[in-house]
Amino acid sequence: DFDELSAIELLKVVRNSFADGAQIYIHTENMESVHSLGRDIFLSNLGALRYSGSRIVYKGSKASELIG
Repeated sequence: DFDELSAIELLKVVRNSFADGAQIYIHTENMESVHSLGRDIFLSNLGALRYSGSRIVYKGSKASELIG
């Protein structure tokens, strides 16, 4: 499940992986479900990171649920 704790952990990984022009892949295939609060926490905190020039690519069956 992608819940609040999962969102915080994924944000930590993404923050540590961001570099100018980096491409980050988030695979969602093994997620059972995406909780709305987890998604909201992830997306609201991700905003500031998007301006670094890095790109996030979402893959898998739950990708559309994760990005809203």
